[in-house]
Amino acid sequence: MRPSRRLALGVVGTCSAVLSAAAPAVAGLPNETIGTARIGQAQPTTVLANSRGRTLYVYTGDRKGRVSCYGGCLAPYYKPLLTGRKALARSGSGVRQKLLGTVRRSNGQLQVAYDGHPLYTDTQDTRPGLYYGQACQGTAGDWFVVATSGNANEKLIGESSMCNGY
Repeated sequence: MRPSRRLALGVVGTCSAVLSAAAPAVAGLPNETIGTARIGQAQPTTVLANSRGRTLYVYTGDRKGRVSCYGGCLAPYYKPLLTGRKALARSGSGVRQKLLGTVRRSNGQLQVAYDGHPLYTDTQDTRPGLYYGQACQGTAGDWFVVATSGNANEKLIGESSMCNGY
């Protein structure tokens, strides 16, 4: 019998979520719960976060309902937020379920989307509350944290962008 991979839902709104299984291979992706987190010190703001409390981003080069960011657009910092099945993406604290959905990537994988905008994480955000990918320039668009409305939050959070030159 194959072990079940289940996601234990935590309170993402306070950046505490629990993943009960190690990150599985793409074929066995777990449910993905989208919640909110507070980031920034000088001017804290609420943004979308994944089930591990990590800040989520949108890429302005993507179009609503369509992914355009592949290969060099992602490397080396951004990763698409993938889910196993359309029905497995769920909303958490502060997120509207009707805005949550998926878009299909060119390789057939389902990427979580909010208000039609594909969602991404930044590999340098190693713990909740970090937002290194904010206001970074990409190849055909820019990267921004996601406001709870589903739009890119283009204002710089805190004193300056944390992009650090990438």
